Amino acid sequence: MKMPRPTPLLIAMSLSCLLVGCASTSTHQGDSSSDSPSSSPTISRMGTVGAVDFSRGYISLGTGRTMVDLYIDPMCPYCRAFEESELPYLRRRIDRQEITLRIHPTALLDRLSNGSAYSTRASAAIADVAASNPSKVLPFLSALYAAQPAENSSGLTDGELRDLEAKVGASRTYTSDKTRNWVDQQTLMSTHGPLQSTKEIHAIDHVPTVVVNGAVFPGDSGDVHGFQKFVQEHR
Repeated sequence: MKMPRPTPLLIAMSLSCLLVGCASTSTHQGDSSSDSPSSSPTISRMGTVGAVDFSRGYISLGTGRTMVDLYIDPMCPYCRAFEESELPYLRRRIDRQEITLRIHPTALLDRLSNGSAYSTRASAAIADVAASNPSKVLPFLSALYAAQPAENSSGLTDGELRDLEAKVGASRTYTSDKTRNWVDQQTLMSTHGPLQSTKEIHAIDHVPTVVVNGAVFPGDSGDVHGFQKFVQEHR
């Protein structure tokens, strides 16, 4: 998915971080900043629990024939723009049993949270909520983006993430400590490939990346009509 109207600063950051990613010297590879992991974290979760398929690396919502794969990072402002513009549409399609939404929470932007690993912690919280309370995943995702911290801040604390879960009525029974390793592993796999959701690209290089039945959406995060038309064309 293309980023709408990138500023010169974002372009400079992307070019700079691309070089860092190619050097494979840091932890993650990503959107407006990208690093490449130097080692593979230990996978501590496998199998399916609640709405999470830990083995395949996504949260699955709905039972429709059209597969929509959504790769996101909780700190990414473009992911927030996509959530705000498209989530109501996707939710309607899920309720009508027309699509299956597969959310891939990643941690591409950890380096923008002052060492607090906010993207990893928040993505792990999404997965833990999905494992414990599948019906609360989308409300929690909306609450998470509504409270989205700015890039280059420390992000929300673990306590504040818990408060957001309580706000939407989610009672987590899984601990994020183990799930964080799973998030790191899935980030590594998503940014290095090969992707299981599509053959059009080998790996993701930015978020949000959206795939509909194997076709990668080429539009902007806030292109409501363009995205809905794309889904209809590839259902």
